[in-house]
Amino acid sequence: MLLQTGQDVDVIQLDLASLETVDDFVKEFTGKYRRCDVLMNNAGVMAGAYTRPPFGSTEAHTVI
Repeated sequence: MLLQTGQDVDVIQLDLASLETVDDFVKEFTGKYRRCDVLMNNAGVMAGAYTRPPFGSTEAHTVI
């Protein structure tokens, strides 16, 4: 991205199935920036194992 646009890209990890990572994301983002002009999300599931999020009893693929 830097080579094509001259703009740097910052990547901050965020797992919406974990409220702890949501809090960490917010702290890091608000510590660096006042606003977000562009947000790129990436999510993918490919025949993953059955999992439960740490906060509840719903299967993770239906929660996110």
